[in-house]
Amino acid sequence: MRSAVKMLSSRIEKCRNTGILAPSSTCRAGGRTLKSVLDVRTEGRYLTILFCDMIDSTLHQFNMDPEQFSALLGAYRKIVFEQVNRHRGHVARVIGDGILAYFGWPRATGRDAEMAVVCALEIGRELARHSKADPNLQYLAARMGIETGWVLVGDIGPLEQIEHNGVVGRAPNIAARLQHLAGRNGVVAGETTLSLLPDWFQTEVADTTGIKLPMPIRAAHIRGMIDKVAPLARLQPSQSSPLIGREAERERLIEAWRIATSGAGQVVLVSGEPGVGKSRLVGAFLESLPLDSYRCLALFCTQQSIEEAFYPLVAPLRRALDLTLDASHDEISAGATKLARWIGHDADAEGVALAALLGVPVPAGIPTAEIRRNTFSMLNSWIADQAANRPLVLVVDDFQWADPSFASFIEQLAAHAGTMRLLLLITHRADHIVEWAEQVGATRHHLGPLPPEEAAKLAGTVLEGISADDAAMIATRADGIPLFVEEFARASRDSGHRPEQLPAAISQLLAARLDSLGPTRHLAQLAAVIGDETSVSMLAQIAGMSDEECLEHADLLLTRGVMTRRILSDGTLVSFRHVLLREAAYQALPTAHRARLHGMVAEHLRNSNLQMEVTAPAVLGWHLERAGRPTEAADLFRRASATELTTGAFAEAEAHARRAVRLLEKLTDNADIKGHYSALSLLGEALIATRGEGSTEVRTTYERAAHLALQARAMNDLPPLVRGLCASYQVRGPLARARKLSDFLLRLSKRIGDDALIADAERRLGWCLVCRGSFTAAGELLEQSVKRASTSGVSTSSSAKIDARVRALANLAILSALRESDEEICERTRRLVTAIEECQRPLAIAYGYGCAAIASMIVGDIHATYDFAAKATQAATEHGLVYWSTMAQILSSWAETRLGSQEHGLASLLQGLALYRKTESLVLLPLALIMLSDAEAESGSLDRAIAALDEGDRIVDSIGAQAFRSLLLVARSKVLYRAGKFSEAQDALELAHREATAIGAVAVVRRTSTVSQLLEGKARQAAYCGASAATALSAARTSLEKPLK
Repeated sequence: MRSAVKMLSSRIEKCRNTGILAPSSTCRAGGRTLKSVLDVRTEGRYLTILFCDMIDSTLHQFNMDPEQFSALLGAYRKIVFEQVNRHRGHVARVIGDGILAYFGWPRATGRDAEMAVVCALEIGRELARHSKADPNLQYLAARMGIETGWVLVGDIGPLEQIEHNGVVGRAPNIAARLQHLAGRNGVVAGETTLSLLPDWFQTEVADTTGIKLPMPIRAAHIRGMIDKVAPLARLQPSQSSPLIGREAERERLIEAWRIATSGAGQVVLVSGEPGVGKSRLVGAFLESLPLDSYRCLALFCTQQSIEEAFYPLVAPLRRALDLTLDASHDEISAGATKLARWIGHDADAEGVALAALLGVPVPAGIPTAEIRRNTFSMLNSWIADQAANRPLVLVVDDFQWADPSFASFIEQLAAHAGTMRLLLLITHRADHIVEWAEQVGATRHHLGPLPPEEAAKLAGTVLEGISADDAAMIATRADGIPLFVEEFARASRDSGHRPEQLPAAISQLLAARLDSLGPTRHLAQLAAVIGDETSVSMLAQIAGMSDEECLEHADLLLTRGVMTRRILSDGTLVSFRHVLLREAAYQALPTAHRARLHGMVAEHLRNSNLQMEVTAPAVLGWHLERAGRPTEAADLFRRASATELTTGAFAEAEAHARRAVRLLEKLTDNADIKGHYSALSLLGEALIATRGEGSTEVRTTYERAAHLALQARAMNDLPPLVRGLCASYQVRGPLARARKLSDFLLRLSKRIGDDALIADAERRLGWCLVCRGSFTAAGELLEQSVKRASTSGVSTSSSAKIDARVRALANLAILSALRESDEEICERTRRLVTAIEECQRPLAIAYGYGCAAIASMIVGDIHATYDFAAKATQAATEHGLVYWSTMAQILSSWAETRLGSQEHGLASLLQGLALYRKTESLVLLPLALIMLSDAEAESGSLDRAIAALDEGDRIVDSIGAQAFRSLLLVARSKVLYRAGKFSEAQDALELAHREATAIGAVAVVRRTSTVSQLLEGKARQAAYCGASAATALSAARTSLEKPLK
């Protein structure tokens, strides 16, 4: 019997919408069935917790008769329950005299922290009033603590010991501790709650040093609300920022006000989504008006008062009648009668109606219709009287929450506004329809999101010193909603805030919007799991619904402005109107339920599209990662990375490879060691493209990969890993280490027998030898690489052979510039360009054109340098190839300085050099410093020119790049001649001649001899003619400026 009951109970659960037991497969509270796959018993959200505790209840139980204490406890609970319900809270738990209430669940209001604090203040006032009025309740008093935080709320624990309406998180514990700090009927709020409150609460710092919590917290006593008559108090944010991006709208309000002051009253409706800045615009408009030129009456509709007739008028009328909060009925009636008489109305009839509006019981015998008619008449006359004395701005804020009576009064007032000096300014949310607007000739202004540049500017005003990139990122994530921009900016400076989590203020607003959907909210959560956009058909299949049923729920999402729709020939697609709505829906799901849904989505994608793993592996991997299946997800991310590498999408390839590595690193005992080093290899290849071979991360990535491959004894998988290490040491040094690795790579490739691998290894060893100054051996290896890559043979990759051929020809072009004749150099360059044009690999293209530009620079062909550098720049920038884009910038900038654009060229060259240094590469830095030296010398900065060459010498020594020593010496001789140091210049040339001869740099030898002869001849000629040293120097410069070919 027990087992049968247990089995039955496992199939029964409490409906979240009706509160009654219902079968777990359905919930019909929303009209249509929602399947159990969408049922979420617990969820995460920002919740404001109110903990209320009766003072001295234990003492009272010992000193009072049980019936007396029961009456006291009953009165206490009644007051607390009434106020919590009135302020849209939820009493979750009652333990003796302790009461735990939630604000923000099961349905959020968007102002839950504020609601909780106002509720607590009201509880305190009501307890004090009853204690004073009833001798039997003289001990009625309580302490209250409030805090807001991210919690898990709902059905907590296993089914056998389930706690309904339970909550887990910091906030309940903090709220319970804070109430001990409160005084009699006092309220203490924690720091998160305080950060969400507007500035019309009076606070006093609380001493929290005695609270037993594992972390220090800040809190404050809430002494009450500041009764501000000025309307600006509630129309400005508590942390005011300047009005940005709404200047045109403010000018239109000012124009409407100008017309209204002439006697032609205006009605203006300002609509927009929560946080878009409606109230802020109104506040800025009022700030722009001279204080003595108008009267302002601000009426605020609130969600908790939507069922209280004329609620927005109560507080302004009490102020107008100079009534205190505890004014008696007689005082209220006297004030109402006086006001009715003042504006020329029947003091008895309309005074009674006005007093009734303020809570005075209506005398017997007066018909309800008469009271209502007199109320409307009195209110209209009161507004007209104020507008007659001075032009009046009547602000109605949050009109979507107006109670029916007040809404009817505003409609009636709007119909007669044209005869008064009145601007009736109404704000409401975008999804609220004001049906009578056109009938009264109202002007509508809809506020949309700020443009990206304005939103970024707003972020900069909130967070001083923020970078342009960070401001733009905040603007993008906030979807241009000003409040969201401000909250994200403030959250970014909070070290305790998790970047992936929405700030509390934003979370509250979005939770309220999603909660308004009822059961359909769960369908929105499923859509959030699926992605940015999904088909209704897919939603229906995963949720276990028919398409028609799902469309009905989708229609609600559309009409509430949560989602948008696209209708295609093969079905309907829906997507979230704002990405933050998706984030809010997604974050509310508990991790376990979220993982379950991701797993279901992944299986659906696999089953509905058998090619999914090939066509969109990253999408499938994303779902499997969140479903808690890391090995499968990592495999798909590797596939995605490899695909992106072949298409030149290197940034995306890097991102996918990183995800695969991160997932595999979490596995214990190297469960997928091959997948791990394969992912690291892909990451290294992507990093070479995006950061350059010299990046420290490139080296460490390949070292980790090689270590894992050796650990697995996977020798055939080593070549790409050793190749990455070769690249790192080749550009960063020392070149001796690069040579050893290249030798090993060549032997390994020959053992495997793959021609593409061998050609690449020959090319790498050949280029290493070029830089080390071993020209003969280098030339043989590079020629062999070109030949092998150009012929058919055993190879796993034809594209790899093409890549090796282009790079080998590029290296030969530089070698040719160092040791061959002009005709041979031209032929080498022609072959290189032909190979580049046949190549489809972006990195090889940028590499080829970059090397062609370097060869042209070495021989002094300025125009060719510029042209090749431009082509390298195009290929590199299109695909994010940082290394070659910076080197191309240096080359083209140097050419600019030689073509007459000295100032701009030098500035660009320095910028490019700074960027090149960030790549941590060294092998081509001596050549870059030669170009810098030339540009500095041309501008007359000879000391800086020599300093650049000194740095180049140090780099050559440190990495062993002897091929560039003679070029540095030639450049030094030119600078020394410019400085008039002819002897030192000649010495440098002679040393350059010896260095070039030693390594076989025939072309450099030829050029040093020519330069030396020209300089000596010009100097002797100038001296013979009796010219000054300056004339000799000028003659030398003229010779040096000619290209030497």
